[in-house]
Amino acid sequence: MLVDLRAVDQRAHVPLPPEFVCTVSDGHVTDSSPLFGLDCEMCLTCVGLEVTRVALVDSSGCCVLDELVKPPNPIIDYCTRFSGITRAILAPVSTRLADVQSRLLQLLPPDAVLVGHSLDGDLRALYLVHPHVIDTSLLYRQEFGRRFKLKHLAQVVLKREIQSEVRIGHDPGEDALAALHLAQYFIRKGPRERLRQMCVLYVGPLPSDATETLVHRLLKHCGRLRTIRLLHYTHEVHSEVVFEHLEGAQLALEHLNGLQINDCIIKVSHTHADTHTHTHTLSHTHTHTRHYVYISSV
Repeated sequence: MLVDLRAVDQRAHVPLPPEFVCTVSDGHVTDSSPLFGLDCEMCLTCVGLEVTRVALVDSSGCCVLDELVKPPNPIIDYCTRFSGITRAILAPVSTRLADVQSRLLQLLPPDAVLVGHSLDGDLRALYLVHPHVIDTSLLYRQEFGRRFKLKHLAQVVLKREIQSEVRIGHDPGEDALAALHLAQYFIRKGPRERLRQMCVLYVGPLPSDATETLVHRLLKHCGRLRTIRLLHYTHEVHSEVVFEHLEGAQLALEHLNGLQINDCIIKVSHTHADTHTHTHTLSHTHTHTRHYVYISSV
């Protein structure tokens, strides 16, 4: 049953538009409260962004809702590149926003915790009020409040590729599951492990005569380095590096891929897919602090 919020929300003392509905909540959560991952895809209508697809996954990762939604207003742009929605896909759909709201209220228990990436946008688009939420864009935010994209976090933390470029549009079920698993990982491991892992990069190959000085000169424009270590493989040299801030690792990831030094074309990644079967030596280097970023080929 939908809760009518035409009246003022007594807790926030903020008048809400009549389209908003509120989930049924018992007012508190515990360590055993279930997490639900939520994600929406949107299109652009004459009144702004409106929902065209909604997905909800439960704590075990099972998709309990994946529904196409027809907006009430004329569509200007289906945003197919991101939503995957086209005119043909949405043409036979009769489900409306109120139907999805009702279904969500049926699925969410009173102590449910909703998880999503930039979840506020999804809740606004759904015209839904829920008191207990986890926003993974805030859990994993960078210094100075900047936020990582969900695709980047899934790659770094979960070692998982989502939003593949070979597929048209995002899969909200896949994104909802990634957000859920990111929240569960954060709860299990805590912020310190999260920061350490996100400061890990691999870059290479490097020229055979590469030195720590060369690596430092290559990376210093991205941010302050804490640790540099050379890795000598049978036919290649790679490097293992630590930045002081997450922004440095992110800049290196974004701007060093494809850079050519002599005959070496460098690739940068957070994952270390080491294809070498023999390692000749591992050079010793200086360690300044505990945060590490690794650089080597993938």
